[in-house]
Amino acid sequence: MRYVAVLGAGPNAVPGRPVHEQDPAIMRAHLEHMRRHYEEGSVLFGGPFRSSFGGIALIEAGDLAAARAIVEADPAVARGIIAFDLHGVRPYFDAFAGLAWAPSGNDAVEAALQVPGALMRPA
Repeated sequence: MRYVAVLGAGPNAVPGRPVHEQDPAIMRAHLEHMRRHYEEGSVLFGGPFRSSFGGIALIEAGDLAAARAIVEADPAVARGIIAFDLHGVRPYFDAFAGLAWAPSGNDAVEAALQVPGALMRPA
């Protein structure tokens, strides 16, 4: 399952400093943590926002608890420099999996978008 972690300033972030100017040792450990999970296949995409403090990570995990464990183990989260919100995603367009929503031509099916994967077809 896919989860999106939206990262923002935590209670221990230095106000007025962008994320890359926070404690260098902790931010390096953060990047090493994310890299390790990227190499293991659980972090599919991630990086800081260009316009503000914070960033995003797309996580592949078996369930919400597993996704939360990945983010909570991040040294920058554990030290309070980064805070996060975690959201499960029902992808209609997924380049990683090669799937995309496609019209069915059936209004009843179109109305069934709330059914996970109902209209997913190979892209």
